[in-house]
Amino acid sequence: QKTFLRVIQERRFRPVGGRKEVISNFSLVAATNRNLDKMVQNGQFRHDLLHRLKTIQLFLPPLRDHKEDIMALTQHYVSQFCLNHNMPVKGYTPEFFGVLKQYNWPGNVRELNQSLELAITSVGAGPLLYPKDLPIEIRAQLARDSVPPPAPDNLMQNSIDNEQSFPFLEKFRAAAVIDAECAYLTKIMKHVEGNVTTAISLSGLSRARFYALLKKHYMTSSIRSQ
Repeated sequence: QKTFLRVIQERRFRPVGGRKEVISNFSLVAATNRNLDKMVQNGQFRHDLLHRLKTIQLFLPPLRDHKEDIMALTQHYVSQFCLNHNMPVKGYTPEFFGVLKQYNWPGNVRELNQSLELAITSVGAGPLLYPKDLPIEIRAQLARDSVPPPAPDNLMQNSIDNEQSFPFLEKFRAAAVIDAECAYLTKIMKHVEGNVTTAISLSGLSRARFYALLKKHYMTSSIRSQ
């Protein structure tokens, strides 16, 4: 949770360690994702500085806690980026928006902003945005999340020490396979320009298996109409 601290029009103040008041007229806005009160208690932040900043506080929850705003943010940024790139405003498929709502956005609105700009750049002259246009990291993470966690094994230590956790080999292998699948599908569908028949032939997979992988990685929209 990010805390915004704001001092509005501090007209008269005394510099730290000073004896004479200084007259000024300005607005100061500071932002942090740290717990400053706790940092003060631990001696990591100046007590007097905190109270000079701590006038009006606004608390902004992470994007994952207010996903109902993703559609409005997407519409705003897509329109803005298309205007900046001198292109018609893009639409997007229901699957594209579905991926945006499923992802947890650890980078918050900034990550959404950057991902949408990348998608617009990726789609080029196309009129619609598809899940395949989003960064591969997002699609891979959603695929990883769909894999159930391994059962706990009491015979195996799952940590190096008390501070750093270490994954089970099965979980690590599953994540690596998902990343490899996603990268492979992205490259092969780009190579064959969406011709799924050619992609299946090159991959050596059955049609059913290939379609299942495309669906798993939100890439069915990359299939070119025959």
